[in-house]
Amino acid sequence: MDLLHYDDATEHIAMVYYINNSTGDTCIYNNINGNNAETFQENFNNVDYNSYFLLANVSPKMGRCVIFDGKLAHHGNYPSDGDRFILNFNFAAKSKSPQKSLI
Repeated sequence: MDLLHYDDATEHIAMVYYINNSTGDTCIYNNINGNNAETFQENFNNVDYNSYFLLANVSPKMGRCVIFDGKLAHHGNYPSDGDRFILNFNFAAKSKSPQKSLI
């Protein structure tokens, strides 16, 4: 879990697209203290890994796509052999009304 991270501190949707079959699952976690980058960044040097529980463990398969709330912590495991190729997208939208979030 040393690779645990958020791609961006702003509210967004994250998407990982797997280009090839490989090992090296993507793990997505929920933080019991709140799902936001600020919570994680405040404790960046002293992360309490017991505060996180695994929501999803996604195996890389060519053509597979996983989409999740960008406020969820995640990491990719290193492949045990060969290479793992992915495309990572982060989507954010702005609303003309400050009271309405599009995400």
